[in-house]
Amino acid sequence: MSDGSFNLPSTDANPASQGVYLVIAHREADRAQIMAGLPQGAIVHLAPAEENRALPAQVETVRPDMLIGACEVPDDTLLAAFRMISEASPLPVVLFTEKDRTQMAHRALAAGVSAYIVNGLTAERILPVTQVARERFRMTAALHQELRKSREELAARKVIERAKGLLMERRGMSEQAAYEAMRRLAMSKARPLREIAELILSVSDILP
Repeated sequence: MSDGSFNLPSTDANPASQGVYLVIAHREADRAQIMAGLPQGAIVHLAPAEENRALPAQVETVRPDMLIGACEVPDDTLLAAFRMISEASPLPVVLFTEKDRTQMAHRALAAGVSAYIVNGLTAERILPVTQVARERFRMTAALHQELRKSREELAARKVIERAKGLLMERRGMSEQAAYEAMRRLAMSKARPLREIAELILSVSDILP
């Protein structure tokens, strides 16, 4: 089977509804098992097995819904590619391996792999494993979003507190008065309170 793309047979009028997959497998037999297990109507792109470094670029080009890999043991190049994909174009990643190595599962998961399966590649397992990978990816993405939101809120509070303290020091305002002044300005300018606080800090040298 040469590298390329395939539409698995389907009666569905819209094959893309069954998903777009990018598959990288070093062995022909592994590719065959993966393709046999994917849903009918899926669009499958086959990545060159020996070009791990090209995976991030292929993901950008193909825009798959999921990446499925199969190898004996993932090497550093493959893990680095997964990490780049996770940072630039996050998507569910399934990796089947033939051998288990110390800390390899941890490294793979840290690189962005959603499901790491040792010695378990069969056509029958593809669908359930991909379902688990999708759910874990969603949960991980939601957690990261919450963490980012929490960090942004904490950073905003720190900026607002600094600006409020500056007004209290330079203008002799009470804490409540300083906050209300910033809030009124934010409302009049239709800008977030954090932006007003940042503006105040940026002109602190010329504030009376």
